[in-house]
Amino acid sequence: MAASSTVTVQVAFIASVVQVVARIANSAAATPTRVGSSAPVGSGTVFWIAFLLASLMFWLARRYDSGIAALLDALTTLVMVIAFVDWAFDPDGAGTFRWVLLFTAIGAAAYGLMGADEERHRRVGWVNAAGVALLGIALTYAIEALQDIIGSGGSGVEAGTGWELVLLGGGAALIAYTAAFARSGPAYLGVANLFAFVILAGQASDDGPSLLGWPLLLLLGTAALLAVALRPRT
Repeated sequence: MAASSTVTVQVAFIASVVQVVARIANSAAATPTRVGSSAPVGSGTVFWIAFLLASLMFWLARRYDSGIAALLDALTTLVMVIAFVDWAFDPDGAGTFRWVLLFTAIGAAAYGLMGADEERHRRVGWVNAAGVALLGIALTYAIEALQDIIGSGGSGVEAGTGWELVLLGGGAALIAYTAAFARSGPAYLGVANLFAFVILAGQASDDGPSLLGWPLLLLLGTAALLAVALRPRT
C-alpha cells in the first residue's frame, strides 16, 4: 500500500511539471511584441522557467523526501545553467557549452556525493544529472556532425582527445558509483557515455587505423585493472 502511494506521488510530480512547463511556455510564446507577432521562447524565458521549476522541485524533494523530485530539480538546474550562459553571454559555437556542461557535471556529481546515507535516494538524482550533462557533450559533436553533413557533405568532425577522455572517465565513474551504492540509474548513463566515447574515439583518422592511441591505452588500463582484481588477498 505504501509503495503504491509513493508511485502515485511520483507520477503526480511528473504530471505537474509537464503541465506547468506547457502552460508557461504557451503563455510566453503568445506574448505579443508588436502588432501581429508573438515573442519566441528565448534563452531568457527558458532560464526563468527552469529557475522556477528547479525551486519548486527542490522544495518538493525536501518536503516529501522524493527522489523523482530531486532528479527533476537536478535536470531543470542543468537546463537553467545552459540557458543562462546562452542568454547572458551569447557564445559563438559549441565549445563554450562543452565547458559549461563539464563544470556543471562536476558540480552535480560533487553535490550528489555529499550528504548522509539516508539522503542517497535523493542525491543520486544529481549524479544522474551529471551523467546527462556528459552526454550533452557528446550531443554537441553529433549536432556539429549533422550540420557538417548538411553544409559541406560530411568532411568530418573530430572530438579532441581530452573530451573523449572526459566521456571515458565519466562513464567509468558512473558505473563505479552504481557498484558502490547499488543505484541503477548512473549505470545506464555510464554505459551510454562509454558508447558515446566509442563512437567518437572510433572514427578513422587521416593516418588510417593504428594500435597506438586509445587501443593501446585501453589495453594497458584493462591489464592494470585485471592485475588489481586478481591480486592475492590475505
